Amino acid sequence: MSTSNTSGDKYQVFLSFRGPDTRRGFTNSLYHALDETGIHVFKDDEELRAGEKISGNLKQAIDDSKLYIPIFSKNYASSHWCLRELAKMVENTFKSKEDGKEKIILPILYNVKADDVKLKTPLYSEAISNLEQKMEDRKKKFSFEDVEMWRKALKDVGGIKGWELEKYPGYGDLIKLVVNEVVVRLKTRQQQLPKNLVGMEDQISGIKSLLDIDSCGVQMVGIYGMAGIGKTILAKIIFNQLCPYFGRNCSFIDDVRERMKTKGLVKLQKQLLSDISHSIVARNIGNIDNGINMIGETICNKKVLIVLDDVNEDKQIQKLIGVNSLYPGTRILVTTRDKSILNINIFKYEFKKYEMERLSNEDALQLFSRHAFDDDSPPDRYYALSRDIVSIVDGLPLALEAIGLSLFGQENKKIWEQKLVKLRNSPHKDVLGKLRISYDDLEPDQQQVFLDLACFIIDKNKTNLMYVWEDCGVGPEDAIDILSKRCMIEVLHDERFWMHDQFRDFGVVIAKQECTRLRDRDDIIRHLRSTENKGSVQALCLPGGHSPQPPIIVTSEEIKRFPRLRFLWFYDVIFLGDFMGCLPELKWISLQKPPCPDAYHHRFEATNLLHLENVVVVNLSWLDVPEDVLENLIKTKRSVQALRLKSRSTSKHPTIITSEQMKRFPHVRFLSLCEVNYEGDFWGCLSKLKWISLDYGYIIPHGPTTDCDQPFEVTNSLHLENVVVVNLSGVDITKDVFASLIKGARKLKVLTLCYNTSMHGTPTFPRDSGLEKLTISNFLSLKKIHHSIGKLRKLIDLNFELCVELEKLPEQIGELQELQHLSLRSCDSLRELPDSVLKLTSLLKLDVWGTRITRLPDSIDRLSSLSSVNASFTSIEKLPSTMSKLLCLQALHLNNFNRIQELPELPKSLTTLQLTSTSLVTVPNLSYLTNLVELALSEGSEYVAKSDIIQPGDLQWIGNLVGFPFSAERTYSTWSRRAHFRTTSIIKVEGSRAL
Repeated sequence: MSTSNTSGDKYQVFLSFRGPDTRRGFTNSLYHALDETGIHVFKDDEELRAGEKISGNLKQAIDDSKLYIPIFSKNYASSHWCLRELAKMVENTFKSKEDGKEKIILPILYNVKADDVKLKTPLYSEAISNLEQKMEDRKKKFSFEDVEMWRKALKDVGGIKGWELEKYPGYGDLIKLVVNEVVVRLKTRQQQLPKNLVGMEDQISGIKSLLDIDSCGVQMVGIYGMAGIGKTILAKIIFNQLCPYFGRNCSFIDDVRERMKTKGLVKLQKQLLSDISHSIVARNIGNIDNGINMIGETICNKKVLIVLDDVNEDKQIQKLIGVNSLYPGTRILVTTRDKSILNINIFKYEFKKYEMERLSNEDALQLFSRHAFDDDSPPDRYYALSRDIVSIVDGLPLALEAIGLSLFGQENKKIWEQKLVKLRNSPHKDVLGKLRISYDDLEPDQQQVFLDLACFIIDKNKTNLMYVWEDCGVGPEDAIDILSKRCMIEVLHDERFWMHDQFRDFGVVIAKQECTRLRDRDDIIRHLRSTENKGSVQALCLPGGHSPQPPIIVTSEEIKRFPRLRFLWFYDVIFLGDFMGCLPELKWISLQKPPCPDAYHHRFEATNLLHLENVVVVNLSWLDVPEDVLENLIKTKRSVQALRLKSRSTSKHPTIITSEQMKRFPHVRFLSLCEVNYEGDFWGCLSKLKWISLDYGYIIPHGPTTDCDQPFEVTNSLHLENVVVVNLSGVDITKDVFASLIKGARKLKVLTLCYNTSMHGTPTFPRDSGLEKLTISNFLSLKKIHHSIGKLRKLIDLNFELCVELEKLPEQIGELQELQHLSLRSCDSLRELPDSVLKLTSLLKLDVWGTRITRLPDSIDRLSSLSSVNASFTSIEKLPSTMSKLLCLQALHLNNFNRIQELPELPKSLTTLQLTSTSLVTVPNLSYLTNLVELALSEGSEYVAKSDIIQPGDLQWIGNLVGFPFSAERTYSTWSRRAHFRTTSIIKVEGSRAL
């Protein structure tokens, strides 16, 4: 008889033992310890077995098992059944090495020595001899060959290192080690992984570095990212690799979010406790609090590896791990779509956060190809279609796999093309399901913000949106924070929103299903012409197309059927009728006409369209708005916080804004006026203004004069005391107006002045200015910068660009200790940098593109924070030898660098190097630049006659660069996403003999 396998699965471990010696003690304890760990164990008892031969069941159990544990006790060799089992184990392990399914013997020496098993002592050798003497007894059906086989089996197994009981304090200590070894060998905790894994190496390395398995302390790491990006796969890989360090003390709780709903928290607590302790203990969990206490008592006394996958609430972490101290060496890994839950403050430990990256274009194409073609790259016939699909999916592994599998074996290109068209309108159904989970977890207001962003606002500045949402009673800051933390959007450095294409397309699908936001031209026309009430529609967006189309006529009767409109954005639409009371809930109106001067423009015929009591943002561009209509707009518009007017340049009667009119917008915080003229005294008109942009504007003085081309002279009248951002383009301000502006605008952070012909020098800068970014561009007469610029101690970004008469910078520039970015692009009279620039210790980026400087400072290494230098199109003849000491330098641009003859040693930190030169004598060996991901070399033959600077022999070192297999005939191109420059393994080599 033997233990039964009630589960019906194959056995994993076969225990061989002498019943009278160990059955009721050690073997029984070991069996139950393995069984409680979830391991299927065959425990044979030879004394209860009938017959003389190994039965079919017994043989099958030995054949099925992956691990054999013979427990050698004093009387083990006295049993021919034990010896038969041992011989069969040895036979199977030998065969398994040949077929690649290796079986392993793990011997335990129970009060015997290895020499006993090797037959070097009388203990086992005499037992074998006694069996030989019994061969005459006909009941014992074994032969001399069997005995010799047993001897050989004992000697073979005796040579395997096993556990000796006498070296351990007691059974429990040894059994614990045996169970851990079995768990590791069987990989019972291992998670199943897909076959096609691509582009995970850097992320695996990053997580393992954060977990720091060799340290003794506790480490907790959280992986966050959008749905379908591969967080679970990464966690499984890490778990599988770290399991051997923890033996049986490992637990992977998958799909926590969903299982909490379907099975409850107690079920998850029982699984975790069963994994790291005993199933009997786990079964005693009666409620959540009981589970917290039992888990806490267990994991505070042993080092454990725990992974909680797809967690969406911090309380789930608290109730699955507890609040007690964790044992030194413990590692906790959590995956989530919401990084805010990683800020849980119930522990004395903190989560280290790791953002899951999307796949690069190259890796994405490879992953897609493996699923679609079972190959690493698409066939030439399908390459363009595959590339387009990969571009739409934008590095999302779940989508790449699902779409690839759906097209596997499909040879009809028409079906591929139809799939591509469908994907441009909606994500794959498998992806939709995953993204829907994140959407459903949002509060109603947060869902509305998400849909607004997905349908209309992505890649736009957030300022105006915040005004609208605030006025609608939505808490926009909280909603944006939640969406950002759940990896559904990002707010970029320039305050613009970004959303993954799959999330954007998902939002469009939801809005279309719910009929809340319309943006398709045909859909909008169909709904406008319908006679049904459209109470669900909140937004109509009809942007300009790539090809001209006839304008749409919209009547007041049609608009009345959209009573809940919040957003109305129309391009080239003709309005007819009386719109009084039509749009009571409208918050943002944007009406635009084509700017082309040859385009035919209908006059603005509608009445009361701009009678909008609750509107917050107004944008009117290139409209021929009659004075009475404009007057109607500016009548007591106290709700307006953002106003943008763009006059038609072909208009014979330019739009004029007076100070009296502006007084009716007391809450305006954002003002953008293009080709609009101004009249009157603006003192006190714009007290709440935060952002002002005036483009090609002019002041119309009081009186009969018709000269509209005089300089902008009355900035004081704008009273910009609270303004933060000022952009004046084409406004020919004087030096006095410039001085008045920076002195009066006490809260000014960003100042951009473009296109000026009259100013020869900057004014004196005030000491107490809070200015952080100053851009002066296309000041065609500017020759001198006042030395007081050194007083702008908070300045971070300084740009003097296309100031063609500027010859030098003041020495006081070195006093700008906070300066991080200095750009002097196209200042083609500038011949040198002052030595004081070496004092700019915070400088990250230096751009001298298109200047006439002939050298960079010799001690440039003193700019230790410098990460980017652009010296393209300059007259520099030699780079400083100290360049190699710029340990933070990542990007070096030297295009059209035609006076340099040799390159010095460059810093190993470089990731991007661009060099175009007709004067370089030879291309040095740059193989030591092991961090390069972009290398562009050219002899400049596209500008001048070809030379022999770059020769094939010069470039063989490229093959030694990590990620750069040498191929001088291949060109990879860069790609851009989310306003960040990213690239992987890019090389471009050009030369008369290289290509």
